[in-house]
Amino acid sequence: MAAAQVTMSNEIAKLMLEHAETFLERTEAIETALYLGMPLHEIEAYLDWLGTVRPRDNDGLKG
Repeated sequence: MAAAQVTMSNEIAKLMLEHAETFLERTEAIETALYLGMPLHEIEAYLDWLGTVRPRDNDGLKG
């Protein structure tokens, strides 16, 4: 994959992760991010970062 494609895929994956609010949505967003080629360690780091800038109720998920 070209560098521009990887960057675009990662941006799409990040948007999906950012907007996932329920456990099912988060699971699907993670699966999609992996499918798009985003490494698991980057997904984890991004979710950790989201948790610091946008804390949510309890465990970070609704529902």
